[in-house]
Amino acid sequence: MGLACCKFLARHFLKVKKTKMTTMNPQRVILDLWDHVSEPLDRRATFQRPFEGAPVLDNRDTAEIGGRLQSRLVGIGILPRGRIFSTFNKQHMAEAMLVIRLLQDLVTSDLRDSLLAMGFLRDRINEQMFVYVTSVLTLHQPELRNIRLPPIEEVLPMKFVPGPLITDARNTERRMPADATEPIVLSLDFTGNDRDIEHRLAYWREDIALNTHHWHWHIVYPFTWTPDLGGTKDRKGELFYYMHQQMIARYDCERMSHNLSRVVVYHNFDDPIDEGYAPHLNNDISGTVYASRPRNMVLQDTPSVPVHRLITWYNRIVNSIHERTYRRSDGQVVPLDETNGISIIGDIVEPAATGPSPTYYGDFHNSGHDLISRIHDPDERFREEMGVMGDSATAMRDPVFYRWHKFIDQIFQEHKNTLDPYTPEQLQWNDVTVQSVSVQGSTSSRPNNLQTFWQDRTFELQRGINFNRSIPVRLQTRHLQHEAFTYNIVIQNGSSSAVEGMIRLFMAPSNNEIQQPFTLEDQRHIFIELDKFTATLNPGNNTVTRQSSQSNVTVATQKSFSQLIQESQDGTTEEQISSCSCGLPDHLLIPRGKPEGMEFQLFVMVTNAQQDRVVPSTTTTCQDAASYCGILNERYPDVRPMGFPFDRRIEAATLDVFRTTNMNMAPVNIRFRNVVVGTNDSSVLFPNER
Repeated sequence: MGLACCKFLARHFLKVKKTKMTTMNPQRVILDLWDHVSEPLDRRATFQRPFEGAPVLDNRDTAEIGGRLQSRLVGIGILPRGRIFSTFNKQHMAEAMLVIRLLQDLVTSDLRDSLLAMGFLRDRINEQMFVYVTSVLTLHQPELRNIRLPPIEEVLPMKFVPGPLITDARNTERRMPADATEPIVLSLDFTGNDRDIEHRLAYWREDIALNTHHWHWHIVYPFTWTPDLGGTKDRKGELFYYMHQQMIARYDCERMSHNLSRVVVYHNFDDPIDEGYAPHLNNDISGTVYASRPRNMVLQDTPSVPVHRLITWYNRIVNSIHERTYRRSDGQVVPLDETNGISIIGDIVEPAATGPSPTYYGDFHNSGHDLISRIHDPDERFREEMGVMGDSATAMRDPVFYRWHKFIDQIFQEHKNTLDPYTPEQLQWNDVTVQSVSVQGSTSSRPNNLQTFWQDRTFELQRGINFNRSIPVRLQTRHLQHEAFTYNIVIQNGSSSAVEGMIRLFMAPSNNEIQQPFTLEDQRHIFIELDKFTATLNPGNNTVTRQSSQSNVTVATQKSFSQLIQESQDGTTEEQISSCSCGLPDHLLIPRGKPEGMEFQLFVMVTNAQQDRVVPSTTTTCQDAASYCGILNERYPDVRPMGFPFDRRIEAATLDVFRTTNMNMAPVNIRFRNVVVGTNDSSVLFPNER
């Protein structure tokens, strides 16, 4: 293996005169390290080399760099290759942080040595952990930030593609004629069937882009993060609360689109978990299988965390909220204020490495994930692997994820309920009146009518799975999609000078499960954020337009592994703009709706951007989905509480009573059509409404 690793490194370094520095292409190095990452370097098929005519290194080898690293390798290589790596597991993350710190120290002193070390470590640590640590490093280290990472679903497809489908791909390839060059294209279906009522939501829970968002969010915000690793994570605990709260609200909207009740919280650990889940995911090289969970299983003690400890931690957290104080690691009791309290609670619940008194408050959120993921084999007597709840890339596939996180959200709501409702003075902007708001779909002549449908996309398998030949292998997946639409907002500025307004857009179902109008106190929990942006408002009337594709909660599609390889070969790789890959996929921006139509309330609020905006960002990296993901190593770009104005109790019965002049709303009808629409073909959508 050492010789193979040395040969790999040799492809990416240039031999020059000793008086000059050795140059390298970090983008190429990372791409080749991630190529077939589940296989050792010396076993990869020769045709899968991503680069031709690569430079040569002759003055460093893996033995030399390995010798220098020996003192830093204690505690590294504990999790075997082929096992599932969990970002919720303390032991896994402790090992990952040792690797991150080792590589970070090398990056800051010698970029070349850090890349050599990555090559040395690649086959010596768990491959999923390797992808995780190199992702964290390239994201947070300025020296590596221009590296564009390929989609995680192409690098580790076993986290997203059922094993039987991978077997089908191999069998199809074996049956192809020897001279075949046409790509193999297979279709991915959702797991389960309609005998399980939860299968109706499989398209949403198993959406690949949604699950990769969750994976990337936990890369941007590792719970083990400390400022010495590369900056402070501003309002990290609050972001943990808000991003997950929004995922629950969006899932509830989807459930109501299918005439199902909202998520029932999972809070009594003695009760059986009604829902089962079978992911059918496995690593075809190691044979590792994500475990299934039959229906009606009950949480059990594990060797590291007994169930009663979860209850103790919960009681301590909630007692602190009710007392409006929290305990620090030094034993001091500090008030929970209304500005920072929510972020502190988030750092307690997840918990953050820099959070208050982890020995007292424990590891509530992560241990819950871990216990649920091991419910089938809690003491590991059968040596079964964990279920999908143990992995941030797969957890959102499981119905119990939403029940568990609704329980987590109730903790945050306990704190929010201790705060006074907003006063009219806190909500009003006297000089500004929102005259109207509407949306115009691209396929309908009538405003405030939006349409959803199915759409297909493909991604590559051949970089994560080693087939026998170089025929491209692609997987076609089906996802929910909506027509593009435009917001039209008419705003009157009653002052004599131009002002900057921060425009906040939300949406929620108008009626509850029994088709009765929501009370606003109930409805506020299901409002989903659609966008947030600033606009200049001149004196008088202003018509502000905004495209749905510009949303501040969605992220751009990543380039494929093959595209990045081609760019690297051509030398055309541009500066990275969206390296975090964190954010909701655009195709899930709005809920599905119903075939007969489903009424939602579109809400807009305009606040004073001069008061709400923090110091303008100086970076172009990682701010596509700032509402859910923040801006990397900078302050969150809004001083208001996340979810404002729906984050606190509301005493008004309806939006009409609640609203001030700088707010407005409109009913929007969302209709779902059970057809597959091509990327550039929307003519089949409700032609009678065009």
